[in-house]
Amino acid sequence: MNTSKMSYDALAVNGLREVLIQVSEACNQHDIDFFTVGAIARNIWYASNNENPSGTKDIDFGIYVGDQEDYNLLRRTLIDKYDYAQSSTNAFCLLTSDGKQIDLLPFGAIEKDGKVIIEGKGLTSINLDGFEEAFHFGTNEVIIGEEKYKSCTIPGIVMLKMIA
Repeated sequence: MNTSKMSYDALAVNGLREVLIQVSEACNQHDIDFFTVGAIARNIWYASNNENPSGTKDIDFGIYVGDQEDYNLLRRTLIDKYDYAQSSTNAFCLLTSDGKQIDLLPFGAIEKDGKVIIEGKGLTSINLDGFEEAFHFGTNEVIIGEEKYKSCTIPGIVMLKMIA
């Protein structure tokens, strides 16, 4: 696994440090693994290759969980401890206290017949084919500030986009 080191500012997303640390702390509290996907993973690749990343409207995480109970514990911790709020249009989305959209995309044993269905309002069913493979075979370790995270690689992102 390759390791890159960069600053939070290099990723061009205001408030990213707080969100990454909060999600990491909540996942660690419940022994849940995760990785960054989507635009944040893209920005990590840009920054590690001395390119200028662009902003994003949401921050996406692949959340490796065994069942809905584990997923709900993580969400409840983010809501109770960090003042996140549930989106009214997407059950997989939380909003930070300052309005950032955080997408928590559960994969692993929680999937049934290739889909994840959870309780909630709005979008409650998604297909996350390829997330487990991307997690196991398509991540790099990245050090942002002083913290270590797993992030989807560019080949992993391409694979997920092709499957979607």
